[in-house]
Amino acid sequence: MTFDCFVKLIAINTAKAYGLHPRKGSIGIGSDADPVIYDEHEFALRNSDLHHDVDYTPYKGQMFVAASTCATLEPVRD
Repeated sequence: MTFDCFVKLIAINTAKAYGLHPRKGSIGIGSDADPVIYDEHEFALRNSDLHHDVDYTPYKGQMFVAASTCATLEPVRD
């Protein structure tokens, strides 16, 4: 899957399906965004990598190919 296809699948098309585009699902004047940093590398999952309130996961040690992190940004004003 190309990166452009990935963005359309998870952001643009989803926002359109819920009637939120172009206010959501795009970066532009009048839109707000919740950027995600996508890091494509292989890693073994650890319980400390997850955001939950239990001390185990059945996926511990399983190898994955990519990870994402949500970024919090402050609005920029002129």
